[in-house]
Amino acid sequence: MLVAYDDSLTAHLRGVPHPEQPDRVRVVADELRRRGMLGERVDTRIARPDELARIHPAKYIELVRRTCDALEQGDITDLITGDTTVDAGSYEGAARAAGATLVALEAAVDGRRGAFALVRPPGHHAEPARGMGFCVFNNAAIAARTYAQSEGKRVLILDFDYHHGNGSQAVVGGGVSYAGTHADPAYPGTGDPRDNRVAPGGALVNVPLDARGILTEGFVGIHTRVLRALAERVRPQLIVVSAGYDVVAGDPIGDLGVDPSFARQMGRLIREIADEYCDGRALFVLEGGYDPAMVATCVADTIEGFEERAEVERTDVQAIPPAQRALVLGAIFIVAGVSKIGHAIEFATQIAAFRLVPQPLIAPIAIALPFLEVLLGGYLVLGLFTRAAAWIAAVLLLAFDGAIASAVVRGLSVSCGCFGPNDATVTSWGEVARDAIFVLLAVVVALRPPGTLALDRRIGNAS
Repeated sequence: MLVAYDDSLTAHLRGVPHPEQPDRVRVVADELRRRGMLGERVDTRIARPDELARIHPAKYIELVRRTCDALEQGDITDLITGDTTVDAGSYEGAARAAGATLVALEAAVDGRRGAFALVRPPGHHAEPARGMGFCVFNNAAIAARTYAQSEGKRVLILDFDYHHGNGSQAVVGGGVSYAGTHADPAYPGTGDPRDNRVAPGGALVNVPLDARGILTEGFVGIHTRVLRALAERVRPQLIVVSAGYDVVAGDPIGDLGVDPSFARQMGRLIREIADEYCDGRALFVLEGGYDPAMVATCVADTIEGFEERAEVERTDVQAIPPAQRALVLGAIFIVAGVSKIGHAIEFATQIAAFRLVPQPLIAPIAIALPFLEVLLGGYLVLGLFTRAAAWIAAVLLLAFDGAIASAVVRGLSVSCGCFGPNDATVTSWGEVARDAIFVLLAVVVALRPPGTLALDRRIGNAS
């Protein structure tokens, strides 16, 4: 895999005792070199102000520049916008991190391949006009917006950092979607699943996890189910991964108790989605992770997982905490329902193509079903009427899956998409198998004892 990195990325906060230290990338580069994985390393560059301005307003960019220019060598201060420490070289360092990400983006897009931006400072907390949480410029969001604007295509940001990517969530729309897990309660206190939505040209899916920890199998299982389902509906042409390794057990700032082995599985999962929807294009961007040796191991394993083209290990749905099962199922229904609203004619055409529904019922179903999906999804996300909503969801999913299986047997080809119609067929046995997984998920949620999920959004491991 191509890696965008050079030693200029160690200049920010060099010699300053701070968790976001130069060793976070230097030690990773050394480990990749030791494993023979830096053969395709490319130098970085400093992003131009107009490139940064694809996310950040000129006033904020100039604020960062002035703040850093006013410092003497060896002095530090915090940006007035939030808890981000900077020194005299931080503007150039942060702009170089964004530029390195754009270098990696170009390689991923042009080469239809994976690329890793080994950068610091991280970026997913940086909102358009506000640096915070160690972040100055939002590297992943700048790359996503660059591709979406220049190519007019769809991008999905996947964020598996310990902390919620509030800055990346802020740019959803215009072809950019965001999905991620995060610890809750934890900094920055954002990522409420009630914010989940479909914006014009983009979807938002947040899945908070109990900050006390989660099984590694459950963590991988959540991402597998969310990413597969969302990618099926959004049909991204590029996936951008905010790769945060502070979820690993022992991280000095995060720590969800996740085993380092998760990294290889995430690499495999991203490869699966990139190959199926993005013509191989995937961009990894380093976010959190504050034990340099552990980050080095995880980055290398992520790259190896992506390159080895192996299947993601199967995960037991029971390993996913009960509240997260409901959240995943609810988010899928909200995205599916909202995406159909306003496309009743196209949806009716797709229903008719299955040749199963009497003609007089097609139009009412096309109008009513999306609202029912949103209602069910809302109940599941909020933890209201969870068992009833889950049983109805299971019946609907089973009906959808049965219709697809019937179409496959009869040799029909039916296409559908998240944001209007497209040419991607859903009539395949692979689609039947994927939907069967969500039928099982709905049944498992429905079978939970009464009260175990109701209004339990702050602590995820209700039992």
